[in-house]
Amino acid sequence: MHDVPEHIAVTLRELLSRLVALKAGDPSLTPVQAEALPAFAAWRRHAELVSRLHLAVTESLGAPSFAQHVFAQLAPSLLAQEKPLARLVERSERAIDLSAPCRDALVDAWPPLAEAGVLWRDALAVVADARSVASLAARGQLALLDAAHPSSLALGAALNDKRTLQQALDAQLQRTAHWRDKLSPGDTEAALAQARTQQGSLLRWLQPSWWRLSGELKRRYDFAAHAVRPQPSQILEDLRAEQAAHAALKQQMTRIEADYGCTDADAFAQQLQTMRGIDGGAGLRAAFQAHLRTDAARRSVEQLVAAAPRVDTLDALWHDLLHDAGAQPLDALDALARTLRDQADALPSVLQPLQELADADPAVAAALRTLPLPPEAIEYAVAREGLERVYRTERWLPRFDGATLARHAQRLGEGERKLLERNARTLAAAVRQRFRDHVQKSALPASQLDADGKVFKKSYNAGRRELEHEFGKTMRYKAIRELASGDTGRVVRDMKPIWLMSPLSVSDTLPLAADLFDVVIFDEASQIPVEEAVPALYRAPQIIVVGDEMQLPPTSFFSSGRDAEEDTVTVEGDDADNGEEAERIAVVLDADSLLNQGARNLPATLLAWHYRSRYESLIGFSNAAFYAGNLYTIPDRSLPAPERGEIVVQSRSPTDESVKAQVDALLSRAISFHRVADAVYENRINDGEARHIAQLVRELLQRETGRSLGIVAFSEAQQGEIEEELNALGAVDADFAARLEAEYVREEDDQFCGLFIKNLENVQGDERDIIILSICYGPNPEGRMLMNFGPINQRGGEKRLNVIFSRAKHHMAVVSTIRHEAITNDHNEGAAALKNFLRYAECLSRGDEDTARRVLEGMNPLARGHVTRQARTDDVTAQIAQALRARGHAVDEQVGQSRFRCDLAVRASGQGHYALGILVDGAAQDGHRHNVLERYVSRPRILDAFGWQVMQVLAKDWLHAPEAVLDQVEQALGKKAGVSAGR
Repeated sequence: MHDVPEHIAVTLRELLSRLVALKAGDPSLTPVQAEALPAFAAWRRHAELVSRLHLAVTESLGAPSFAQHVFAQLAPSLLAQEKPLARLVERSERAIDLSAPCRDALVDAWPPLAEAGVLWRDALAVVADARSVASLAARGQLALLDAAHPSSLALGAALNDKRTLQQALDAQLQRTAHWRDKLSPGDTEAALAQARTQQGSLLRWLQPSWWRLSGELKRRYDFAAHAVRPQPSQILEDLRAEQAAHAALKQQMTRIEADYGCTDADAFAQQLQTMRGIDGGAGLRAAFQAHLRTDAARRSVEQLVAAAPRVDTLDALWHDLLHDAGAQPLDALDALARTLRDQADALPSVLQPLQELADADPAVAAALRTLPLPPEAIEYAVAREGLERVYRTERWLPRFDGATLARHAQRLGEGERKLLERNARTLAAAVRQRFRDHVQKSALPASQLDADGKVFKKSYNAGRRELEHEFGKTMRYKAIRELASGDTGRVVRDMKPIWLMSPLSVSDTLPLAADLFDVVIFDEASQIPVEEAVPALYRAPQIIVVGDEMQLPPTSFFSSGRDAEEDTVTVEGDDADNGEEAERIAVVLDADSLLNQGARNLPATLLAWHYRSRYESLIGFSNAAFYAGNLYTIPDRSLPAPERGEIVVQSRSPTDESVKAQVDALLSRAISFHRVADAVYENRINDGEARHIAQLVRELLQRETGRSLGIVAFSEAQQGEIEEELNALGAVDADFAARLEAEYVREEDDQFCGLFIKNLENVQGDERDIIILSICYGPNPEGRMLMNFGPINQRGGEKRLNVIFSRAKHHMAVVSTIRHEAITNDHNEGAAALKNFLRYAECLSRGDEDTARRVLEGMNPLARGHVTRQARTDDVTAQIAQALRARGHAVDEQVGQSRFRCDLAVRASGQGHYALGILVDGAAQDGHRHNVLERYVSRPRILDAFGWQVMQVLAKDWLHAPEAVLDQVEQALGKKAGVSAGR
């Protein structure tokens, strides 16, 4: 794919999303308005300011657009005052006092100022011209307004002489450009006289005065700038000519200033030319300049000059109040001042955004102040202009559409697959080549080897001979520790570079050498005590620790026959107080795992993607309760289930029909809750749950679903009871016995996937398609419910539950005698987690997803935001959904329970699943913008692997061709383009 700079990619997505959101207000801008639009970079910096100004205008000020409110004209200097409100009131009141009298005086002096459209700057120009005329009259120079008058002609001649002298001076300045430090006129004359006298004499080198003159000229003049060195007299003559030209020009300027009373002759001449109307200009000022040549001009000039002080005072007030006071109409000044005073009380509510506007990019401020458009329309116009800028910068971008993206994504996916395959081949080839190189090196003659090579040859050949001898033995083999060390160790590691062992096996069988391996990888590190891991750590310079802190820590549970040691304490269950046999639990008080230590001391990477569960509800509880919603789970393609009946089990008198119905319910739901109504908990077993589980297993095996089975019990005693019930059922049903025996040893692709029956302490790491969970705990024969839940009540009991809850790939059947309300010791974290899970399972089994979601929300307030937060639906996604619904399709938005969601999912008519998933490349996806492979290849591939039909929609395509996008969606749904139900 194109290597798009990150800022361009972010800019583009933000632009497209904003343009789609504002598309309804597409403004038609005039060329002048379009030129006033700021650059997109400035708009991005001030986008929030535009939004706040919109709220201020609509809510506080009640104006249709910011430019149409008087506060848009406030001067930045006023907003920067310590007390802007007081200053606004004070200045506006003074302006009210002066505006009307000042205008009346101006209009009385020259009536055309009363015409509509006369601006304050026009009036100021008229007053300035009147002042100039009065100044000329005071000096007796009114005749200069007549270009044909002799005095005007004399001024023109004097100015021409000045220009001639200036040109002569400029020419001389070019000739003297190489002087570093020019002499004064007196020194120039003296030096020139000496140079003319001495430079032609052969004896000049004997005269000290010549040496002094030459040295001074070398210091002051850059002779190296000439190809041919000039004579001293020549450069001195040029300098004298420049000084003479400068004196003549100064004399002429002094003469003009004395004759005409001006300090800047050129500016004075330009002013006269303007007042004569020679410019040929039009408008109010040109009319006044024509008026100055009439007989009535004297009265107008006198009145305007008399009004000038009030005009200056009022102009200072307006410049203190307004950003551009000159643009205000003269006849509206009084009303404007009153409006400012009357609305001053609203200034505090909008002061902050106005102050930000004063400091904003000038182009942004100008657009907001001048364009008579709502802020949304301005924002749209600026964003549209910004998009064009991006298109002009990245010329390939206008041609990049969804089809192009699909082709690039396919190529990227194929490239990734080939890269992984090549990496694997390269690594394997490198290992093989190393072995060949070592063998070849050991076979070379000693004469071709250096000292180190000879030592290697001797050691490697000895190791090979010893291994070959060992392989030929039939008894009395050497220990692995001996073979893995010494001369044989190098050969063994060449042949077998990867070793799969437990930490204890490493200590038992391998030599203690620091360079034994390149890297040691610990899997399921939460169950590895630090003291067992240290010996393995020593055997490599690099380690990788993989594990889940929310899984089981090192434990010695179920060790009832174990003698208590110094570092353990034996705890008896609550049943001991009730006459039942106590279950002794050995708890390691200072247990710590390698994973805990690694997480605190090593850099960590979260492996957040969860692939095991084919339904999100199977992992949803663990994600919310134990992982704060940080796992990425795959959205369910199946539609939310309707409400269904409760599964009630009578274990003592099951019928074939009831068991079949219960298995049907199990296979139709991700989580099914089987409540055994007639079971009791006695002697740490629940025979009713065990009987029901045996019946479920028989029916599942008879159906030959192909699904692998796993049974998990909460206690070792219940594990044994389930095994006995299965055996008892097999004793009376030979067909089931044969099926059960085959299921125990079932393998697929050389991997064991047979039926297992385990307890919560040894099930970690296992997974099966269907997991049947026996809660076991329940009322005793007297109907009393004890809050003794064995290891779950102990510290870290919730981690044991997490292991159980995350074993199923397709279905989990929760077989329980109790409902969630039977658990009352909510203060215990493990018991509280079990209670919430039972309620969650009950709700999902009944199809009550709303209550199940509330269960997840209420478990961990700190993680509630992760559980309840809906992925942000941007405007592109919302508009596509609305358009599809208008065409008659049923569409769900943001399908999924984790941070990975399907933006849009179109329901299949009359079926229980989604027909199409749509991933929208909009601004809401910026959190994943850094990984192009994940965004455009991995995510669609994952959805496809879970049964989804997926298409991707670019916000750019939706902006430019929405109908084409809708037609593509319908084509993907298998319909004719442009035809759908209800259209």
